[in-house]
Amino acid sequence: MDGGLAGLWRLDDDALVIELFGRLDRARWAEVTAEAERMLGILHPGTAYDIRLGAVRG
Repeated sequence: MDGGLAGLWRLDDDALVIELFGRLDRARWAEVTAEAERMLGILHPGTAYDIRLGAVRG
């Protein structure tokens, strides 16, 4: 967001899992999910994925 790193992501079988580095308000979360949808549309056109919060780092 705005050129900054807000978290990590991992693509699972049916979901893009995002682990945030901090808290986001609703507006910022909307920005993150919109960016994720754009990225998925380019990398995996025509494939549906859920976007959800979760642990990425092991």
